[in-house]
Amino acid sequence: MIVGNTFSLAHLYATWLSDRWQVKVAPSCRAALEQLDRRTFDVVLVDAKTLEDAACSPFEHASVGAQGTQTVLVDTDPSTDIHADDYVLRPTERSALRGVVETATGIARYDAAIAELVTLVTRRRRLCARHTSSGTEQSSEIRDVTSRICKLTSQIEDDLLYVEAQYAELVDRGPRKIQAANTEAATR
Repeated sequence: MIVGNTFSLAHLYATWLSDRWQVKVAPSCRAALEQLDRRTFDVVLVDAKTLEDAACSPFEHASVGAQGTQTVLVDTDPSTDIHADDYVLRPTERSALRGVVETATGIARYDAAIAELVTLVTRRRRLCARHTSSGTEQSSEIRDVTSRICKLTSQIEDDLLYVEAQYAELVDRGPRKIQAANTEAATR
């Protein structure tokens, strides 16, 4: 979800991202909160200008923290004290914005997989305890859960490698290089 009260900018960001991700645009902080009440998002991209009403912050919505939603703040001030999972300096380029959203999406996917893994491991332990106490042969349900745990563990390892590679790429570009590229784009 993109939260921005500058209609043209929010829709420009949506255009940059919509070929890869399903994008919703909320024109105000209040509209964002209404959407967050109805569903969860992997990433909430917030233009800092929408946070002028201190009583309204998508960063503090219960579903954002509880569901592993990644928050990204778009701002002109790199020294902001608003907490977000990641930041994009405005003005920005398409590739910089996409890179940050790509990384945030990978982290959200990783977080969701970890939560599912914990649930499956807990379920397997409960099934094994039941199996041991009854003295019966291992059930197909235990085998199915164990198989899902193995597949999910492999996916988590892949997701972690992906996120590490994304961060390495961002570090290689460095904040000064990104800011210089953003400044250059703004002067064109």
